[in-house]
Amino acid sequence: MYFACFANAAAFLFEADDVTLQIVRDFQREMDGIAKAGLDFVRKYRTTLVDNATVGVFQHDLEAIGAAVSKRMQREEEVLYPLYRTM
Repeated sequence: MYFACFANAAAFLFEADDVTLQIVRDFQREMDGIAKAGLDFVRKYRTTLVDNATVGVFQHDLEAIGAAVSKRMQREEEVLYPLYRTM
């Protein structure tokens, strides 16, 4: 939620700069996708028993979300935060 509010404010501030505005919007869409994947994971495993037969799928799903979040954090630090510092 916080990112969405901040991204909306940043989009307003950068509206005259098409390239930066597109970067902010891309980050917002990416975060929406990560949030959806996280919620889907929680919904799935609230009702799915994790046992010896399903632990491999659970681990794969969890690692995929972790990798997406980690990659996102790295990209934020390299690309997004420097843009915000110019505000």
